[in-house]
Amino acid sequence: MKRPLAYITAAWYGGDTENAELAAQYCRAVYDAGFAPICPALFLPLFLNDAVPEEHKSSIDIGRDLLRRSQALLKEIGVDGIRYEEIFIASYDFGGILPELSGSLGEYESLDELNHLACLLSEMAPDDLAKFGAALSMGTHTSGLADVINLAENLDCFEFYPDIESEDDLGRYYAEDLAIPAELKDYVDYEAYGRDVSINEDGHFSSGGYIVRTDDLKEIYHGIEDIPKEHRVFSYPQLNIREQMAAYKEVIDRFPPAADRGRPEPGREGR
Repeated sequence: MKRPLAYITAAWYGGDTENAELAAQYCRAVYDAGFAPICPALFLPLFLNDAVPEEHKSSIDIGRDLLRRSQALLKEIGVDGIRYEEIFIASYDFGGILPELSGSLGEYESLDELNHLACLLSEMAPDDLAKFGAALSMGTHTSGLADVINLAENLDCFEFYPDIESEDDLGRYYAEDLAIPAELKDYVDYEAYGRDVSINEDGHFSSGGYIVRTDDLKEIYHGIEDIPKEHRVFSYPQLNIREQMAAYKEVIDRFPPAADRGRPEPGREGR
């Protein structure tokens, strides 16, 4: 049986062994679904050294060429940006990293935006990843993928304390700057003090620590046009003029002429 091609990308965090295992799992799932997976991230590192600029560029060029070839399937099934534009994402696998993301991503996200976010996260140090997860858990800038990308770009607007896990911890931390006589320190209600501090500065306790916003977020990311070329992984197949006209005609033919459309009955208001 001839299988349709499916282009597979994989996460970049962790070591090469972890990435390869994850990519192999994705390929197996796609194979079981009836496709022939093509995964540059799985085989290119076997013979290309990403630390060498020329070979790094070659891996990008090879991956993009394979992606373009895989797009022949999109054209075949009519996903060309005219007849069908939406890509449905059935599920996300975060590999145990940033579970807070699960509530911020929907079924119809842009693949380019998702990959742009993945690139931003792959460049973060572990401490910044933990801060990002805590910022996500605040739930104030997570209404869409663009919000999440801007959140990743504004981590300097937050202070994160990974060792503070409770109001008592927070109270004791802030009390260090107070001139409390040594004989009275055991009588201070640090939990109540920490609660007041958290309320006053609108802080938040996450699973990874305590986080507070210290500045207003800037809108650094405005839309897909802001995504660097090297972060883009998806584009609709290129159609020539004849193919474009055929696609538009197919869309128009789905809708009946105005004269054939049903009209509301007289004396009844449309609802």
